[in-house]
Amino acid sequence: MRKVVVFGYFGFNNYGDELLLETLLGFLVKEKNQVYILYNLNKNNFVHRNDLCHKYKGISFVNRWNWIKIFFVILKSNTLVCSGGLFQDKTSNKSLLYYLWIINLAKMFKKKVLVLGTEMDVGERNKRKVMKVFEKIDFLGVRNYNEVKKIKSLSKKINVEFFPDIIFSKHKNFSKKNKDGVIGLFLKIPDRKVYKKELENVIKLCDKLKKNFGIVFVPMHIGTDFCSEDYKFVLDVMSNLRGVSCFVWDNTNSLFNIISQIHVAIVSRFHAMLGCIVCGTKFLCISNENKLKNFMYDFNNYNEYVVNMNDINLDLIRRFIHGVDIEYENVCKKYKTIIVNKILSFKQQGYI
Repeated sequence: MRKVVVFGYFGFNNYGDELLLETLLGFLVKEKNQVYILYNLNKNNFVHRNDLCHKYKGISFVNRWNWIKIFFVILKSNTLVCSGGLFQDKTSNKSLLYYLWIINLAKMFKKKVLVLGTEMDVGERNKRKVMKVFEKIDFLGVRNYNEVKKIKSLSKKINVEFFPDIIFSKHKNFSKKNKDGVIGLFLKIPDRKVYKKELENVIKLCDKLKKNFGIVFVPMHIGTDFCSEDYKFVLDVMSNLRGVSCFVWDNTNSLFNIISQIHVAIVSRFHAMLGCIVCGTKFLCISNENKLKNFMYDFNNYNEYVVNMNDINLDLIRRFIHGVDIEYENVCKKYKTIIVNKILSFKQQGYI
């Protein structure tokens, strides 16, 4: 039995990262690995941790802030695996240094390190640090083709390949029960500088749409205290609106269910966008974040998917519902095949 350490932005009640974790566990536990998860241990995520322990045997949680325990769990492990957009300094420089430290520690002990479905979004000051660490990694899988070209142009020493976001392995034939006329909003909390303006924009948008469509807000990141991050923004919007609803996820399957039932999604969260593709639900992207734009460039009809929030109106929604023919099935099957084959190769190489 191999011992595998899994690390990422886990334990913060962010749906996208919790979905990544659960998907990774599905592969690792299937191969009978002993899995140690570096997790933000918090009383408000106990229920989710308990669910994972019941669902997957052979897993245990390690406090991600306990440096001594991390040191010893890495020391006794064979492989480290991580997934998600960890290598960025836009939200926090400390978190970037944290993940680089873990990888450096693992390589100091000559452990295998697999990085799956990530990308690099750092300033010039940190680029050199990240590239040095990337050169030590046994496998670096990035989630869009442009990222492969970018990293290869910076260093020829890095073993980098295209590896889709691992949630594409969740693709199946979801039973479509679209509620005609229901729009789902998956919105990321805005920065403080533009918070008030974005709040006003969302309220105006919903005022325009709610006369003809049902509106449901779905906060992806609810925070460790259940009232911060995206959820706080949604609560602020709803305090100024009537006739709209909110769905708060309690497990990874519950969000797939709601995505598969809405008619059109308006998204500024990366994994909300991917969830729409996996479920076959039409979506409009209103984010300028690099990770969303980079992924959408790999997609056809980029200009039909990505819009400015202020440009959304009834006519645009109706044209999008009836006029944009979207082929998600082939993309999902292609990406799922890449993921499954690569995981199989990791097994054959003795990594997992």
